[in-house]
Amino acid sequence: MNAHKLEIIFFFLLLVIALVISWFIFAPYVTAIVLAGTLAFLFRPAYKYILRFVRYPSLAAVITVVAVILIVFIPLTFFITKVFSEATALYNLFAPNSGVDLSGAVNQFIQTNFASMHLPQVTIDLGTLVRQILNWFIQNLGPLFSNVAQILLSVFLSLLGLFYLLKDGEKLKKWVFGLISLEPKYEKLIMDEMGTIASSVVKGTLIVAIIQGIVCGVGFAIFNLPSSAFWGSLVVIASLVPLIGAWIVLAPAIIYLFLMGQIFSSIGLFIWSIVIVTFVYDIVAPQLMRRGSQIHPYIILISVLGGIAVFGPMGLLIGPFAIGFLLCLFKIYPSLILKRD
Repeated sequence: MNAHKLEIIFFFLLLVIALVISWFIFAPYVTAIVLAGTLAFLFRPAYKYILRFVRYPSLAAVITVVAVILIVFIPLTFFITKVFSEATALYNLFAPNSGVDLSGAVNQFIQTNFASMHLPQVTIDLGTLVRQILNWFIQNLGPLFSNVAQILLSVFLSLLGLFYLLKDGEKLKKWVFGLISLEPKYEKLIMDEMGTIASSVVKGTLIVAIIQGIVCGVGFAIFNLPSSAFWGSLVVIASLVPLIGAWIVLAPAIIYLFLMGQIFSSIGLFIWSIVIVTFVYDIVAPQLMRRGSQIHPYIILISVLGGIAVFGPMGLLIGPFAIGFLLCLFKIYPSLILKRD
């Protein structure tokens, strides 16, 4: 073996060692980096608009970061705190020794109002089912409150990363593609595809789900459904399910109000739900998905749930981005590897 081959082997050995060490260094802050990148993608148009007036990239980036704090982080902090509080209260309400028998209450209502129809009794332990759903939420939101210092550090790093991605984004993109040394057409293909994937996942799927969760939560509050913020957050997850989506939460909520004797509230929530779901899917979603990539909704749903299971709440973004990037590589494989144009 000649000296040149030994040099190459030694170089790649050092490269692998450096990559492994770097992974362990960056791994604790992956969520902060992903969040910074997502916010940079969403708010870059605003940054460019501000840049037209202030003329200084650093100042425009600072103004954009302040806007993100006011628009995203402050409302999100209040919302997550309220959802966690409501989920914990509901979990305690349906605890085994609390005296609340949800299945028994439903069966009693059926026997009182529909005895002549001979409807079968509910045999599923609804209290246990509700506790399992609540426990999943508490387990995923709990870490946000258990280590405040770590969360604050992650938020700071996300905002700092957002500042530099806005200010130096173009330089960073040139540096990255300079490292991987792809032909310009492949660089453009990757950037265009990842842009459409990001648009589809963030705007066309997650933002639509968030909007639907917010308006459904408002409806829950208007029609006196207890813990409206928690059930609204559940709508966000349910909205990712193809076909039935938000109705996974809306239908039980309407039935609950009806069973509790709140007939007008039940009817009002039903009408509200139809109007909102129609509005979101027929008007809002098409506008946000105009540049969307054709990722199947089932793949997005699995990537979101898998991402949450692995990375916690930030998996809502990391999961779809990871799968989207993999699909992007599959798409460019024929032309890049097999040299087919």
